[in-house]
Amino acid sequence: MVNLIRRFAPLPIVICIAVATCTVWNVNSVAHAIGTGAEIVLDTNPTPDSGFNTTSFQMYNGIGYFPGSNSIYGQELWRTDGTEAGTYMVKDIYTGTGNSNINMGNFGGATSVGFFFMATTAAEGIELWFSDGTASGTALVKDINPGTTSGLTNIACTSCGLVVLNDIAYFQANDGTNGTELWRSDGTSVGTYMVKNINAGSLSSSPIYMTPFGNSFLFFATDATNGTELWSSDGTTNGTTLLKDIKPGVSGSISSSTNMAISGGVVYFAADNGTTGRELWRTDGTDAGTYLVKDIATSTATGYNNNGTLYWGCLGTKYLFHGPNGAGKIWTTDGTSAGTAGAGTSVPNPLDITDAGTQTFFVASTTATGNELWRTDGTDAGTYMVKDINPGSGEGVPAGATYSKIVVNGILYF
Repeated sequence: MVNLIRRFAPLPIVICIAVATCTVWNVNSVAHAIGTGAEIVLDTNPTPDSGFNTTSFQMYNGIGYFPGSNSIYGQELWRTDGTEAGTYMVKDIYTGTGNSNINMGNFGGATSVGFFFMATTAAEGIELWFSDGTASGTALVKDINPGTTSGLTNIACTSCGLVVLNDIAYFQANDGTNGTELWRSDGTSVGTYMVKNINAGSLSSSPIYMTPFGNSFLFFATDATNGTELWSSDGTTNGTTLLKDIKPGVSGSISSSTNMAISGGVVYFAADNGTTGRELWRTDGTDAGTYLVKDIATSTATGYNNNGTLYWGCLGTKYLFHGPNGAGKIWTTDGTSAGTAGAGTSVPNPLDITDAGTQTFFVASTTATGNELWRTDGTDAGTYMVKDINPGSGEGVPAGATYSKIVVNGILYF
């Protein structure tokens, strides 16, 4: 947690946070610092303590909403329009100095009439909330697990979060009876209910990586018959089905570190069918259109290395990913076996891939430079370090959760 919100004149919609100073880099193949025109919007906690939680920030109707903290109300829902007058607490959800522990990272999402977020109260525990940006329009959606036991579980799980499709939120929740299953909400109590008890009884299907795709969404879920496999849902009970049993039997084909990416109208993911090892797969949302792209590493060796991190990007209609373990290559695919190949350039452990127009940025580390910003266009010549921001072996860009970034008009700010 840090203390000050700063606004940069060249980018009125970009807000960054700092304790005393804030360095923002503007990157478009070359890098330079910007700092002139920076001003404090509001010190939300006028003490030496922190007042701003950087873990979640939700935009709705041009207003930024965030968890703000001070000694009077604790951590609560705040808003800002980039001005001091327009920066204030929306509602004291956990009354008194207690913290409502708002999360709009994993459990946040905007609709046409408001936004969802997670909050804690003494009476209901951790549950789903909805707000239209006003105090009167900010309320508990439903006490999913009645009483002080929380309905929202696995709150620290980055793959377990909420997605919004056609103004409906889909998320995993536990009502205390059916285990952790797929739920939906339109922001009202009556419109919030379990979609399907995928893993029958009190067992949990624990749906993860919910990915909107057309008028439905894909996700990974577990049942007692098929293990963890690829599922599809249109938001109805009958329309929530196993898409393909890639690896027959209870062991399943999907590991907990698998993720999904969409490129060129195709969803890519990693799966192990029991014969080829963990490789790159694709789906168009149908059983027939779900198949292995290429057996990159022979036999049962791992050919698709994502290790739970977003080692991917999109270059036009192509999908970009990190190849086999230890190979250190950026690979691209057009969804066909013949069109899947490594760029040939050795890239040391690429992390945090972010698309920006016709190029893709990522963080990589060498002994000489430490963690720094790199870019690629999918070719050997177009893959290189942008700048050694912290000269020498020092870390210029922290990889992982501490690396915050945003792309505006094809420019990366981080």
